[in-house]
Amino acid sequence: MSYLDVVKGALIILLVFAHFRSALNRTDFKNDYFEYVYGWNSIFTCFYMPAFFLISGYCSNFRKDPKTFLKSLLKSLVLPLFALSLVNDTMYALMVTHQDISTTLLKTIKSGGTLWFIQALVIAKVICYNPLVELKS
Repeated sequence: MSYLDVVKGALIILLVFAHFRSALNRTDFKNDYFEYVYGWNSIFTCFYMPAFFLISGYCSNFRKDPKTFLKSLLKSLVLPLFALSLVNDTMYALMVTHQDISTTLLKTIKSGGTLWFIQALVIAKVICYNPLVELKS
């Protein structure tokens, strides 16, 4: 299944590329080659996140009992999500919006932060756990 890791890596590169381009829109940087390649971005955006989620779900271990599954999910996704969101949102408040840090931290705690894709992956795994356990047994 190492080929799936290669595919997930390629999908992550497409994601970084799309975000990099949106950041460049705020600058005066222009490059014809980059503009040509970015022209294909509308095609990439249709599939890279859904494909990444499908592959991640396919590679998930649903053979754990519910308690172990939830503990594992908490340790591997939820806690890192919360920590990264706090760091990300704090840095954004300090460097970009110059908002009060306490306001930003409260907003992060309420919303779960800006890392929506990890939230979506956690929710998808929780929703899919029972049906996939039933299918595999």
